[in-house]
Amino acid sequence: MPPGQPVLPARQCAACLVWGPIKLGADGLCAGCRSWQRQHGEHPGRWDCLGCGGDLPVDGGRLCRGCVMAIRAELQAGREVILPFARQLRLHLNGLGLHEAFSLPRRVRGAAEPRLRPPVLRCPDSRFLPAVPPGQLSMLPAPPRRLVRADRYRLAGRTWPEENLLATLIPVSAPTTCTNRSTMVAVLRFALAMRDADGDTLVAESALGQIALPLKAAAGAVLRQAGLLRAGSAPPAQGVPSARHVPAARHIPVGSCADCDSWGISQRRCPGCAGWRERYPLGRCPRCARDDRPLHRKHGLCRGCVVYVHEFGLGTGHGTQLSFAGRLALRLNRGPGATPPRPCAKAVSPHLVPAGQAALFPVARDWNRAAGLTAAELPALTAGASTLLAEFTATAPRAVPGGRTLMRALLAWLGTEAPISEGEVRALAAHFRAPCVHRVLKFLHDRGILEFDAPPTPLPGSGPGRHGGRHTGVTVLDAERTEQHLQEAIAGKLATLPTPMAGHVGAWVQVLRGQGRRRHHPVGYQRIVHTLRILLPVLRTWAAAGLDLRQITGEQIREELGQRQGARARDVHHGLRTLFAALKQERLVFHNPMSGVSLTTPTRLPRPLGSDRLRGMLDALDHRGRLVTALVGIHGLRPVEVLRLQLTDLDLPRLRLHLRRSTHVHTVYLDTVTAGLISAWLAERQRRWPRTPNPHLLLSHNTAHHPARPPLSYTGFRAAFAPGILPSQLWADRVLHEAELTADPVHLVRLFGIHPHTAVKYVHAAHPGRALPPIR
Repeated sequence: MPPGQPVLPARQCAACLVWGPIKLGADGLCAGCRSWQRQHGEHPGRWDCLGCGGDLPVDGGRLCRGCVMAIRAELQAGREVILPFARQLRLHLNGLGLHEAFSLPRRVRGAAEPRLRPPVLRCPDSRFLPAVPPGQLSMLPAPPRRLVRADRYRLAGRTWPEENLLATLIPVSAPTTCTNRSTMVAVLRFALAMRDADGDTLVAESALGQIALPLKAAAGAVLRQAGLLRAGSAPPAQGVPSARHVPAARHIPVGSCADCDSWGISQRRCPGCAGWRERYPLGRCPRCARDDRPLHRKHGLCRGCVVYVHEFGLGTGHGTQLSFAGRLALRLNRGPGATPPRPCAKAVSPHLVPAGQAALFPVARDWNRAAGLTAAELPALTAGASTLLAEFTATAPRAVPGGRTLMRALLAWLGTEAPISEGEVRALAAHFRAPCVHRVLKFLHDRGILEFDAPPTPLPGSGPGRHGGRHTGVTVLDAERTEQHLQEAIAGKLATLPTPMAGHVGAWVQVLRGQGRRRHHPVGYQRIVHTLRILLPVLRTWAAAGLDLRQITGEQIREELGQRQGARARDVHHGLRTLFAALKQERLVFHNPMSGVSLTTPTRLPRPLGSDRLRGMLDALDHRGRLVTALVGIHGLRPVEVLRLQLTDLDLPRLRLHLRRSTHVHTVYLDTVTAGLISAWLAERQRRWPRTPNPHLLLSHNTAHHPARPPLSYTGFRAAFAPGILPSQLWADRVLHEAELTADPVHLVRLFGIHPHTAVKYVHAAHPGRALPPIR
């Protein structure tokens, strides 16, 4: 099928009985049958097809469109056609090349109409009234027959032992029919053939009524005289019209229901689907993906899917089994006292990995379809998976959404026999809302069935990371992931530099990480990436000129600094100073070209906030926002100190707050307003996260149940403030206000824990006319 073309559902035409992806009209007919009906349906007397006996529009040869197509296909295949015949159900599938048989020949101007009706073949037919063993019982009653004069040729070559006896009894039992002896012999042969086809030893009187020839009463007398007629209803009298003048039984075409596709009805829809059409709205069934189907209000499925799921259970895929209509149809209402159907047990996932099974080719899974399934549609859990899910449910707090849903889907598809990859957990969690992936990873890690992703390739010239290049647990999982990402970013940037320069920059990274000739506190990878991003344009310029870091002079550095202004120039100056200092320490350069290179930059003085921006700030914030605003704006705590506060740092009975600074513990004396804000936030914290293991004072939805127990992020901390005001601006306003009142830099250092140079800067900003001696 061409791409983009809509897929049609499989249907069956009510006239030609062609089944396949075809378009049907409101009358249940295909386009060809509607055209045929417009052409031949208006002529009176053109009904009762000679091929199938159906009450359908026929052409000049008294054949309907379905019989014409069937005859044309048989003739093209080189097989003989004998009328009447039973039509076979035909399939119409795109690409099978059957359009020549389905397309009827069109009349060309000046050409004679083609003869579609084959001539009557006068040859024996072994398939006509085949004999069965005597006494054999049939499952279904024999269909009514109508034997005509032309059918006598189909019995040519057959003989019966009773023929000679019947031939001698014809002049005796029916002397008036001797002139029509050939007709009498044909009726007797028809009677004997129907007797053998029914598996009987005698001819039933009712069988004579199915012969469309005269002399049936005389033939009955001959058979009775020979002892071959079974007593029953009286034979047809001479005055009764013969079967040739009695109209044949009407043949009603049997098809499938247009909604549930159950076969065996003559209408367009079965009674059950017709009732559903009146009660339920139409739509697309989510299970079988068929459109224009009445959907049940409770289950949301069409009638075919509801019946099938009710009979065979949910674990049977998305298709339905072809079924019969009528008395053999599957039913929803089984009557009072009936035993309900036993649901089919759901199958386990076909993707379960046995223990010790290694992957030949690692391929990422596509979780798009699996993540959209409900718990009832997921595969069945194994015994180990059920036990593990029960343990997780018992340990996970109710306030954590999505964790149990993620764990249920993960165990249903992958099981517990083989370790589960961390990448699979994160890939599946990306399709859920609030999946709490950290708690799931920690739970799997504690049970020993979590397989961590491989660590990145070590950087050139660098040793193991903070954790020795290995994962130590889920509590540092985020730190490990961040370090891996940053190491990959550094390695990618170094790959763009020439080999000698890349080795020198790699040595600089090693020194910053505290692994050089002189041990010191390591610098974080994030800061290294930031500095390398600033220096990379300068390094690429020198590399394009064919220069090595050992060939760089002070004039070249001043030239690069002269091309930049403001903060960009200061950042480049600071980065080059750390780079060449590290290379001089590692003895990779003979001289530090940064010696004597200085950069004059203006000093920005702090500015106070307007009183109109501070007025009414606490009234527009929630409990957490009021608390952080009071700690920063009233007590002058730096944002990083507020984020690191823990519950053990509070001493509310004494109205004290203990801050752990680098060299000492600073005590903050709380006022009644701040103490009230802390009490209100603690009540809100207990109400929202009563079982949180995180010891920090400030929490969010993401950090409350995080296994690593991290503090509140700066993004969440900044969002707690009023719009348009940054935490750094509010803190600077508080320090500047204290400097205006005291004008003592030593007091600022002790109160806010800032550097003396910073304290002097704030005193100069608050008192421009007062000059302070330089700090030594």
